[in-house]
Amino acid sequence: MPTPLVTGGASGIGAAACAALRAADHEVIPADVTGSGDDEVVTLDVADETAWAEVFDRIGPVDGLVN
Repeated sequence: MPTPLVTGGASGIGAAACAALRAADHEVIPADVTGSGDDEVVTLDVADETAWAEVFDRIGPVDGLVN
């Protein structure tokens, strides 16, 4: 099962992309700079290289990126 990381996944277009990917049987990892209070959403500032490294150390590899 493909596993994409979706930036901005806590709301708006990012959340809609997450829903569409889930409907297509993808295991989605939503990420957002503010988090969301939802344990499923990974807090990530896409402008911070160190944050990217920390996220990938925590979640492992992904199959794609939706930004």
